[in-house]
Order: sequence, then C-alpha cells, then structure tokens
Amino acid sequence: LKQLLGFNRKFSLNSGSQISFNGAMSQTHLAVNATYALRARLYDLLSDLDLKQGGLSESETRDAKNPQNVNVLLHMNGLLQKPDLTFNIELPEKRSIGTYANTKLDRINQNDRDLLDEVGALLLVGTFIPPEGVTGTTNAAQTGAINNFSELLSTTASTQLTNIMNKLLGERNLSIELKYKNYSLSDVNNTSALNRNTVTVGISKKYLNDRLVLDLGSKYDWGKQSSSSSGTGNNFNLAGDFRVQYLLTEDGRLRLNAFHTSDYDVLYDQNITRNGVGISWRKSFNNFSEFIHSKNYQKNNQKKDTSVINK
Repeated sequence: LKQLLGFNRKFSLNSGSQISFNGAMSQTHLAVNATYALRARLYDLLSDLDLKQGGLSESETRDAKNPQNVNVLLHMNGLLQKPDLTFNIELPEKRSIGTYANTKLDRINQNDRDLLDEVGALLLVGTFIPPEGVTGTTNAAQTGAINNFSELLSTTASTQLTNIMNKLLGERNLSIELKYKNYSLSDVNNTSALNRNTVTVGISKKYLNDRLVLDLGSKYDWGKQSSSSSGTGNNFNLAGDFRVQYLLTEDGRLRLNAFHTSDYDVLYDQNITRNGVGISWRKSFNNFSEFIHSKNYQKNNQKKDTSVINK
C-alpha cells in the first residue's frame, strides 16, 4: 500500500480473510479483505458543473452536506511477493441511495483511475474530491485538502526539526513548530476574492523544572489580496510574537500568562497587534459529566458531609 499510494494507513482485517502457506514464504497466497473507516461528505465529490446542472433537490443537497460513515475496502489477492491490490468505496449507512452524489460514487467505483484518486484523497486528507479536479469548485474540498495535507507535513517537519536540534544542542526542553495554512474568501460575485498563505515558525523552551514556558515565533503571509486592498500583498512579521507562561501549580492547571501577537489583516493590509496578561485555569475531561463529578469534587463533598456530621 505504501508503494502504491506513498504513505501508511491502518486497515482492519475483515472476517473470512485467508493466508495460505504452501511451502516457501514466496509461495504464500493471500485472499485478504480489509477496511479503513472514516467519515466524509459526498458534497465534496461534486464539481461546479454537478451543482449547476445536476438538478439536486434541497433534500439531496442537505444529505450530501452531512458527513456519513465511509469504508475504503482493500482487496489483496495473489502471492505475497506481488499481490494484486484493488479497492472499493462503500457507504454502510445506505442513506444516500438514489441520490445524484451516490450515483456519481457508483460510477467512480467502476473507473479504476478515478477510484484510485478518490481512495488516495480519502486516505490522505479524509475527504472526497471531484474527479474533474478541485480547481474552480465552490465547495471547501480544495482548501480542506491543502490544509489537511500541509498539517500532515507540518507535523512531520516539526517533529524532525525538534529531534535534530535536541541532538545538536543536547537540549531536551527545546521544541520547534513549523506550520503552513492556506485561507481564502470570496463573495457571491467573486469581486473581492482572495487567496492567502501563512507560514509560522515557532520555538518553545522550558525553564525552572518545566514551570516556566517561553514561546517565540514569526510569520510570513503572502498571496492574492482582495480587490479593496492595496499594497504589496506580502507581510513578514519577524520574531513578533511571544507568550510566557508560568505554572502556578504543579499540575499546570493554574497559569500566569503574558503575550504579544501580531496577525496580518488582509482586508486592511496591516498587522493587528494584541497584548495582554492574565491568569488561566484549564482541565482536561472526556465529557461534561466527568468534569462535574470528578474524583476531587466527590472527595471535597465527602469531607464537607463529614464536617457537618461532626458538628
């Protein structure tokens, strides 16, 4: 799969799959089916032409815009050395049968080239893409695909840069963050369309047994401006951002913060600067009930109840 698509994804092995050993390992025969499950919108499969000429009803459009379960099915058959790989895409909820978008997906399942492109998009960025291409589409597939892909690359690059600097400097409390983001905006008549890009580079360092955290960063923003803006369209903010956090408690929930940020406002063609100090409290929880009925909360209530009885 990595050789075919260029990246790794984990599939769940389906029941009924068989691996037959016939002597030498090279003669091992595969008859394996596996599933990669995710949620996606059929709406991202539609091009501008589909939306204009497809005759989608209001209910079809609403159904296509709602995310649903999607299964990418992988079929492996043949010898272990060189198995034959094929794919299918199925919608297990079956709620979209008969709609224009579902019919288009059925056609894609019958076209090996379009199917492989669609599988690649689902596995890489977690969304459908129009087989006609993302250029000129009115949906968010293009921007979403760019940002999901760039997020994957940014995370990998940040990890690698941090590991390299830690080894070179012998400093384990230093981390580097590299981010890229594409953002766009347009009105109905496309008179003030803009398409911008932002690259952010940040360095984070911890002091005083990890109680003091210092973040420094810079940004570069460039791209197409809106028609109402003037100027070069480029903005470089060198080391303009910083954040200092001091953990007032050992668990890090109560923190003292001071920050300075400068974000480029493309509509006004200038930086918007923000400064501030304050105290923050944070707590991680899986659901609201866990937040309300935490162990500490229960212990405190028990102590209060005991004190009332003793009195």
